[in-house]
Amino acid sequence: MSTTSVEERLYLGTQAGLLVLDLGPEGWRRGEVLWRDRPVLALAVDPFLPQRLHAVVENDGLYRSEDGGRSWDRYRTGDFQVLALRPDRPEIVYAGSEPPEVYRSTDSGGLWTAMRLTGHQERSDDAAGVPWRVRALVFDPARHASLYVGVEGGGLVRTYDGGREWIELTARGLPLEIKSLLPLPEPNRALFAGTAKGLYCSLDEGFTWTADGIGMAEPEVLALAHTSEGLLAAAHPRGADDQAWGTLPARLYRRPAGSARWWQVSEPLDGAVHGFSTHSDGRRVYAGTTGGTVWTSNDAGLSWRPIARGLPPIHGLALDAQHPDPSGDGAA
Repeated sequence: MSTTSVEERLYLGTQAGLLVLDLGPEGWRRGEVLWRDRPVLALAVDPFLPQRLHAVVENDGLYRSEDGGRSWDRYRTGDFQVLALRPDRPEIVYAGSEPPEVYRSTDSGGLWTAMRLTGHQERSDDAAGVPWRVRALVFDPARHASLYVGVEGGGLVRTYDGGREWIELTARGLPLEIKSLLPLPEPNRALFAGTAKGLYCSLDEGFTWTADGIGMAEPEVLALAHTSEGLLAAAHPRGADDQAWGTLPARLYRRPAGSARWWQVSEPLDGAVHGFSTHSDGRRVYAGTTGGTVWTSNDAGLSWRPIARGLPPIHGLALDAQHPDPSGDGAA
């Protein structure tokens, strides 16, 4: 059996399962279908063991694969929304659920512990009709045991010790309908939050906030990313929620380093964008839409082109760079 060289592998969590796109010498090709007929909401690739994948399956639970997605084991049931691997120790996995709770595993998903988030965070009376769930879970770039949790309908919570103790941030000026979070590394140390009412920024680790979406025409910010040359955002018309996620368009925006303004870098896309995946070089970025298109940028978000169309609605994506294809199969 021949071996096909694969430079990058992009895993796509879609409404119809888990798909693969492979980048080889001749460009992108559609690869294997690794999971069928189950909505995959979120994905993560272990950076030290790239054959190990983690996935959130809608209304089912958390799954792990040790062979690049060809076989899966469910390691926890529940209604989970997001997951994240600690950057320096990816065997430490966090997952956020609905109703809002954070679970942690220190052995890549073998055993799980509830971090008692709900003991420190309650549903706000100001968020009637808003889903109450963990929508974002991100690590502090300077302190990997420290992480922020964005609770849609509940605000912002933080831990400094990996989840043993939680602080409910007062978060003055921040709307409660949190959609995405992005902390920046040193020396900036800014924290950005995408909400249903625009983009906000904090310069004091989440205690006070100011609006920061100059140049954006759409209010909802569902996805944020940091590149080698600035910031990226996917903004949507008001109402891009669970009932309308397949119909409302995203528009991509870029803010160069040192600028205070966001600049439009795409026309309206064919659906919402729920996340970006950024290569370690900080310049190659990927985004998937709920209209079934995968977009890529090779210049830190300045320009974009489609590399795949006609796919099921895309909820999340994860990049495995320099991935060898052990079989040579999977071309579509």
